[in-house]
Amino acid sequence: MRRMKIDVLLWICLGVSLLVLYASVPSAATDNLPTLACLKIDSSVKGTTLPDVTPEGLRHMIFVTLKAKLPRLRITEDCANKLFLRVHIRDLSEKWLDAWTGLILFRVARPVTVNHTGQILTTEVWSPGYMMLSGTNDTLSDSLTLGVSEYLEQLAEEYHLSGN
Repeated sequence: MRRMKIDVLLWICLGVSLLVLYASVPSAATDNLPTLACLKIDSSVKGTTLPDVTPEGLRHMIFVTLKAKLPRLRITEDCANKLFLRVHIRDLSEKWLDAWTGLILFRVARPVTVNHTGQILTTEVWSPGYMMLSGTNDTLSDSLTLGVSEYLEQLAEEYHLSGN
């Protein structure tokens, strides 16, 4: 039992350290964002059934944040440029511990034309890495909101730096 507690605490510490490491990794994709006129938002949530952590809720949060930070960027369902958000949660709860760990993955993809063949492919043009989070179950929604907000702040900064 004691060994199990230590293992869970080590995983939580690892999650916090990875959060700091990966949240600070720049995506270096500023050159790929200048002609980004619109975005379609796509999200998924795996591993949790909490009512306040849903794909629809995450899409709404992204929409509101992007409209506030990037008012010229059109958010529409018919756009070929896509912002993907994937959230994976693992419940670590035991009788003595009410905890979780999770992973947030963000990326922007857009169609490109291969010069040699003329083929149109979708490629990733912005991906800041991933963020690992952990905490108690009552902090899950707040932690996800904070993590998503950090990524959107980074996207807005790179969008403006690219000349938009």
